[in-house]
Amino acid sequence: MLPLYLFGACSYFSFLLVLIVEDKESSLKDPIHLTVALLASIFWFIVIPRSLLELKAKADKKAEVDAFAIVPKSISIADGDI
Repeated sequence: MLPLYLFGACSYFSFLLVLIVEDKESSLKDPIHLTVALLASIFWFIVIPRSLLELKAKADKKAEVDAFAIVPKSISIADGDI
């Protein structure tokens, strides 16, 4: 089980490190970026599922808002439109 955990942590750290290096706004001299990447890599088994749940919740909320946006407005006689 430990080799799987270490493989996942190293893979996730490598992924985050590539994102940090490619990001134009972040500086490698700023230790906060590497600290966050290191902490996220240590706790990857918590960070990744939580992130996926947040993305799913945002997508569900957007789909719900979009569904209500296409529902036609109800018309009543009191509106005077009929």
